[in-house]
Amino acid sequence: MESMCPAKVEADKHREAEALGERARIPENERTAGEASIASSEARDQHRAVDVGQEAPRAERTREAEQAHHDVSENQEQHEARETQQESNVKAEKNNEAKDADKCHKAEVSQQTTMEHEEQPKAEVHHAATGAEGENLAKKTQTAEVGYEPGQELEMLSESQQQQRNAAAEVSSKRILQAGNSWHKVLNVAPTASAEDIKRAFHELALLHHPDKCKLDSADMIFKIIQKAYEEGLSKCDSVLAREHKAEEATVCVFESSKSLQVSLSASKQVLRQTMDSWEDAIDAGTSEHVIDDIPLITVEEVVDLMLDGKCIAVDVREADQRCGALRDSLPGAFTLTYMTVLKTPEKAAPVIAQLQRSTARGTDGRSVICYSRNGGSGGTCAGVACILTDVFGFNPESIYSLEG
Repeated sequence: MESMCPAKVEADKHREAEALGERARIPENERTAGEASIASSEARDQHRAVDVGQEAPRAERTREAEQAHHDVSENQEQHEARETQQESNVKAEKNNEAKDADKCHKAEVSQQTTMEHEEQPKAEVHHAATGAEGENLAKKTQTAEVGYEPGQELEMLSESQQQQRNAAAEVSSKRILQAGNSWHKVLNVAPTASAEDIKRAFHELALLHHPDKCKLDSADMIFKIIQKAYEEGLSKCDSVLAREHKAEEATVCVFESSKSLQVSLSASKQVLRQTMDSWEDAIDAGTSEHVIDDIPLITVEEVVDLMLDGKCIAVDVREADQRCGALRDSLPGAFTLTYMTVLKTPEKAAPVIAQLQRSTARGTDGRSVICYSRNGGSGGTCAGVACILTDVFGFNPESIYSLEG
């Protein structure tokens, strides 16, 4: 049995050798493909593991980007909403200002229309406002002055606007109380203010202090002071206008005994022109105090001597088309006063005539007033101006001359 064991061992070795030989005969490329497949599988497993490891940070970044975009969109929407709200506020404020301006305009138009058609003075209306009928009449008058009825429902103001109105009313009330009984100080106008200025000042104060709009306790009292000052101011203004009208009428005085016509340089344009028309008619009819031929003549030599001695004032009455050549300029110190300007537009000549009056004391300071033109002599335009100065504007006829030739 011991002799068989080595043989068996040998046989086993022989089989193992054959198995190894069979394995050695497997193609090398088949062994490489298998190994490559295993390597590829291992690589895929490793890549999958890397992708899984990177997927979490990538998702986190995506979420952060989406959140940032959402925040930007939300901020932009809020900014646009604020801008829209600001635009709405600006439009609302402009609309409110337009409404206030329209109300003021309507009130002013109503006030002016009523005053133009008013048939009796407001002072008489308020004086007659006693009893039930008088109270109604006073209310109607007050309505005409401020443009709305007392108690009429007004547009509601915002709290800030009402506070601003009250603050302005307080300042104005203090000024009015300090003005005392001076109507022009109450209305904050000049003592010589015109009726239009008085009406405008009253309208502005009425809008501020009327009890229906002003919430101060002193609103009623202040408004009565304003009304009284308004009425007194209009009364004073009417008196001044009446005196001025009488003065204008008095400036044209025709004295039949002396056949003279005098006018003040402060008269209106209409009065001045009417006076010159009357003078021209009197000249044509031969009824004027002086005629053009009555103006005394003076020679050139005499004028030169008077000018050297400083005893004359020259008046250049040439028209514009006559100022040419060597005689284009006026004599030294001469006043320019053309005949047609004095005759047809005396209001334009009035300033020069007034200066001539002051310079010569209307021809009574001892100096001669010499009118000259290119058409001299007793029938020329210089004699016409000289005649107007004596007959219409009161110059001393003994000092007025016309240049001869």
